[in-house]
Amino acid sequence: MASFWMRGRTRAAGVLLLCLGLFVFLISGCGDAIKKAEMSKNPYVSYADLYKSDPLNPNYAFYYMNETIGDKFNAERKEVAAFDEKKGKEIPVQEVAIVYGSQWQVSTNPAARIKYRGEVQNGKPEGLGILYSDGKPFYKGHFKNGKYDGYGQYFDRMTFDLENYTKYSRPGSVTPLQGLFTYEKASEISFTGYALRYEGMYKDGLPHGAGILYAYGKMMPALKEIDQKALAEMKSNMDKRRRSLSIADYTRMNDQHRVLRVQYEAKVMDYLNTWQKAHPLAKITIPEGFALADALETYDMPAYVRDHHMNEEIGKKLLEIQREYQDALVKEGLEYPTVSLVNDEVEKLFVHIPFIVGTFSGPNYVEKGTEYSYLGNKLFEGEFQGLSWYQGKQFFTDGTVQYEGYFNDRNEYNWRGTLYDSYGNIVYDGKWKDGTYHAK
Repeated sequence: MASFWMRGRTRAAGVLLLCLGLFVFLISGCGDAIKKAEMSKNPYVSYADLYKSDPLNPNYAFYYMNETIGDKFNAERKEVAAFDEKKGKEIPVQEVAIVYGSQWQVSTNPAARIKYRGEVQNGKPEGLGILYSDGKPFYKGHFKNGKYDGYGQYFDRMTFDLENYTKYSRPGSVTPLQGLFTYEKASEISFTGYALRYEGMYKDGLPHGAGILYAYGKMMPALKEIDQKALAEMKSNMDKRRRSLSIADYTRMNDQHRVLRVQYEAKVMDYLNTWQKAHPLAKITIPEGFALADALETYDMPAYVRDHHMNEEIGKKLLEIQREYQDALVKEGLEYPTVSLVNDEVEKLFVHIPFIVGTFSGPNYVEKGTEYSYLGNKLFEGEFQGLSWYQGKQFFTDGTVQYEGYFNDRNEYNWRGTLYDSYGNIVYDGKWKDGTYHAK
């Protein structure tokens, strides 16, 4: 009996310990979650994935800056955002001609393109306010006597394009950045938006003091490289596909392809002839079959439209017919393998924002600062002349010093400097001229 009682007590104790252990585990798990939330001091962490669908949104830029260089201007950003959320009357303003910087005053023209919302004193913006151009804000921040003064954010229109996208993309596919790129131009898809160009301190209408220059334009070469690489891969895939087919398969597929192509070309020519009859005064060039065949091979219908002096209406219709043709190719298994990674590569490109953080004394003049690349690594730290490096350190992608010394206005090694290898060993120490060794 005693033995049974002891065994019961042991079981009860075991259950109690198990429950206690589970309770401690759950509490500790909650604690870890709370701790992680507390550890993230980035107030914009909820915007971490915004680059996938709205990469030019300033909230993503603020998130990225907090992750890269920490808290800089967070209090000022919060003040501007709070003002931006308030609704108020917009009044017309006009720019005043001054030697340097920008100055604004209230306009009597109600149809003025530039509008202002905020405080006014003596007919000029004063205190916190926002300037709009055609409904889009291009400056948010403080004013003094109509001039930018104190903390401000300046926005600029940016356009990114992929010139060859229609040549290698699968018909009907969603374009990069979840469809943000659109078929607006000839053989391109493009994405246009207002991006934060500069945020920081102003004085007398000009950047002055601590600031951040957002250099989205420096992403263009990388975007072009993605585009050209995809086009080359598409052409390579076409060649491989042709070489891999047996003579019988090649003949059969060729016959199917020919039938679809004849139907397609007939549809294009019927539309063009019908349109020309309906618009006898319009001057378009009805192309020869070879030109149309070339457009089909390269998927470059927009270039075909441009080269034959056709308008936007015709261009849209021919692109629609071409997509029907390409859909038929896909259905019959005749479509060449297309490049599927372009959208992912474009998305990854917008993860990082190239920028310069430092001390400014004008719209395009950095006195001292640090430049970061579109890959997220630190490029340079030191003195600038304009937006070019002057004297300081250039870095490898891992953050170790690659070169220390002077540069010319093209960011090439110049005058005196020391070049290092990736292990920190000196490769050369002496005089330079336009990026090359120079006699001592």
